Amino acid sequence: MLRLARVVAGVAVVAGLAAVSAVAPSAATNPSVTVSKHLVSGSPTSIDCAGSVDVEVDVTGTAGTAGNATDIVMVLDVSGSMAGSKFTDLKNAATAFVHALDARDGADDGSFGLGNRVALVTYRNTSATTVLPLGASESSLVSAIGSLSTPSGGSPHAAGIQQAQSILSASTNAKAIALFTDGLDSQSAGTSAATAAKGAGIRIATVGVGSDAASSVLQSWASQTSYYQSASTLDANKLVDDLGAAVAIDAPFQITETLGSKFTGTLVSASTGTVTPGPGTLVWSGSLKGGENATLVYHAKRNGDDVFAVTNEVVGTSALTGGMGTVTPPAAATIDVVPCGGQLLDKETCSGSSCSASGTQGGVQFTVNAGTPPAGTQVFLTGLDAKPPAGACPGFDLNTNGAQFDIRPLTTDGSFQITIPKSVLGTKKWWQTDVCIGTNLRFITAIGSLANLRPGATLVGGGTVPARWYGLLPSIPRFTFVSGLGFVPGPRITARLPGPNGSAIVQFNMPFIANSGPFTTDGLAAHDPKVWGG
Repeated sequence: MLRLARVVAGVAVVAGLAAVSAVAPSAATNPSVTVSKHLVSGSPTSIDCAGSVDVEVDVTGTAGTAGNATDIVMVLDVSGSMAGSKFTDLKNAATAFVHALDARDGADDGSFGLGNRVALVTYRNTSATTVLPLGASESSLVSAIGSLSTPSGGSPHAAGIQQAQSILSASTNAKAIALFTDGLDSQSAGTSAATAAKGAGIRIATVGVGSDAASSVLQSWASQTSYYQSASTLDANKLVDDLGAAVAIDAPFQITETLGSKFTGTLVSASTGTVTPGPGTLVWSGSLKGGENATLVYHAKRNGDDVFAVTNEVVGTSALTGGMGTVTPPAAATIDVVPCGGQLLDKETCSGSSCSASGTQGGVQFTVNAGTPPAGTQVFLTGLDAKPPAGACPGFDLNTNGAQFDIRPLTTDGSFQITIPKSVLGTKKWWQTDVCIGTNLRFITAIGSLANLRPGATLVGGGTVPARWYGLLPSIPRFTFVSGLGFVPGPRITARLPGPNGSAIVQFNMPFIANSGPFTTDGLAAHDPKVWGG
């Protein structure tokens, strides 16, 4: 529990707990936090193999509680013995207590929360006066304490205690008296009144004021002598605790952020607490008041390992490793990673009807039609701003741009169209375009491996390469025997057409091969994903 110490010169605190309390302690509630995370607003929806992204982790505190809702009567001795510096010490101590009680409900807002209420009583000569009733605000108490008239007259301690007991008689909260006095004179009557109040279930804390305070007498009036403090200091928070008032407990937390296996993380900012980096982790520790929010932002960079196709990867996962609370799902932040040199042109989530994606790379328009797949199927179209590696497409046009598409999960045939504008064709006619196509099925006639059309890849043996079609007519279906699958069809051109403004259009069919996962380069059904050049 956090403690706010207020030091007031010339004031000692003596406080205590009744041996038998009339109010059973209320059930304490534990503090907790709620954690959530997401990519920072404005982040890209995808990165390439060596890209980076910023992640935000948010935490909100819920305060716990301790103690009981308590009605407290502040009883201030303003008799003649309290004149001079003792009067100043009295007002400072009482004001410090009022401020502390306000702050301890979790919101230093000028009011007493969690059910606590405060009244103010003064006494002198032969009687006591109720200055403010239960329910007084912090500001009214501070103002009344600051406006107390000059001390005078005798010290009717019993009258002050009895007035407080009368105020508390109808209370349904826990009951307490904070008595600020030097304890001088009329001690026998004061002892009797304190004994009666404690017998009625009222908790008493006594604050000895001045170097001549009758500390032993005040300890006997208090509910427990072990709560005595020296005359020169006041721990106002301890006084709040000794009176048994309901207080808020801040919510401590420790959040361990575990980076994805392909990512490293560096701290950008943390609005509170401390952040400790470790191997593949960032550990964020701190404490929050009820309703308080805090934010951690870190920069995650991928290591550059290539991917065969668009892959959704975990950037970081949050776990609460200290304190109590919950992590709002999803605990992990993810992002789509495209092949090195690639750029995600379009991503669509199908709804159960006709589904397609399209985009432009290097001036060439690519469109993929996934047919009518089940709802939830995702279609990715990625542009590859790179040429096929040497040997993958012999004699292929060096100015060709590439693209690939992925349908997940692949359950039916797909079709693909490339529209090459006149500005890219140059002097070529629409029937003179060259196209090189690859699939993920091993040893297919088209190309031996998906890697063949990606930068830095090495040609995988086992198949032939001439997946290069040209001429006026569409190609006939090609079949290849795959052990375990039998004869399977490969992708084929279905149409070559002149487009508007001198452009060339090439259309393809990409057949779905059932049960082909064990025979593909990525474990997904063929022909998916695909890499194209045109």
